[in-house]
Amino acid sequence: MDAQDESDLQEWVAEFGSTHLVGGDYDHFVYDTYRDSYGRPQYAVIDTDLELVHVGRSQGEAEEIVLELLGSPR
Repeated sequence: MDAQDESDLQEWVAEFGSTHLVGGDYDHFVYDTYRDSYGRPQYAVIDTDLELVHVGRSQGEAEEIVLELLGSPR
């Protein structure tokens, strides 16, 4: 959804019955920060300090990074 203003978000929340906070990225600041090319990333990995550590399109790569962060053996 490409929300242009808060009324677009309210419509979406009402249509889907969202019970969580929904924010708008009207100027595409977040979108531009977390994309890895001209498309949106499929996977973003955030560590326990809430730092973005990986953005990419490979599920396997993201899973490997998550397992590594969790200290799990492969």
